[in-house]
Amino acid sequence: MPKYLIILVFGLLFVSCSDFEEPEFEEIHSLKIHEFSGKFVVLKGMARFVNPNKLSFKVKSIDVDVHKKGNKIGKVTHTEITKVKPEQKFDVPFILKIPKEELSNGLLNDLMGMLSGRKVKLNFEGTLKVSKMGIGKTIPIKYEYEIKM
Repeated sequence: MPKYLIILVFGLLFVSCSDFEEPEFEEIHSLKIHEFSGKFVVLKGMARFVNPNKLSFKVKSIDVDVHKKGNKIGKVTHTEITKVKPEQKFDVPFILKIPKEELSNGLLNDLMGMLSGRKVKLNFEGTLKVSKMGIGKTIPIKYEYEIKM
């Protein structure tokens, strides 16, 4: 009997998660140069989303490639677990690592321009992994966004 109860509980959890609406991207803010090392330029910032769901969940990870004019310039990662409340805006801290080789492709001018308030258009493509009570969901991310620091 307990075996059937476990299957029923997991079945109900799976069905209830099917109504899950994907978080809506709103903006990137608080973007700052964190490190300028021998191999990378590291930027830290926050990505703001809106949770349209009536339930809370956790953001487990972000794995997003960043492109400028079709060329990959870096990778966004997030390793902290972020708790998200229902029907609210939430911020996810992230790190953007840009290899120094990309700076020679005009990106250095863009970074300097961003420091002075100029906007740079970037494309973000990858995944956001979320979970609720141990059940995970991978959400595709595909945004074009103009960033300024």
